[in-house]
Amino acid sequence: MTDADLLAELSDLLDRLDPVPTRVHRAAIAAGTFLGVAWDWLDLTPLPTLAVRGDARVWHSTAGVIERSERLTGYLAIPISHAELHSADGVVALELDEVGGFSAQVTGRFRLVLHRHGDVPLITEWLS
Repeated sequence: MTDADLLAELSDLLDRLDPVPTRVHRAAIAAGTFLGVAWDWLDLTPLPTLAVRGDARVWHSTAGVIERSERLTGYLAIPISHAELHSADGVVALELDEVGGFSAQVTGRFRLVLHRHGDVPLITEWLS
């Protein structure tokens, strides 16, 4: 067992025994703004869509396309070092395939943070 595995197990146990209240977690994520975290806003435009099954929402920009239906999927068209998904469940690193595609499970509101080599991150507004 690695240190990371042990810390993940301890975090999971603490989350079950004494979870952080949602409002506190959201405030902590938002606090980065007031503590001088530098980023550029990534403006996304909603696209009208016809979902084959269930509801779907799609947004696009010059950086790529994001779709939320049963899962969050997307394609990033700009070079980034890594991408993160922020939600009430915490921060998850998105795994990108060789062409910039990603997929993740998400519940509730979310935002994406795209870290670029040698530049401030791009961040979306909170989406639902």
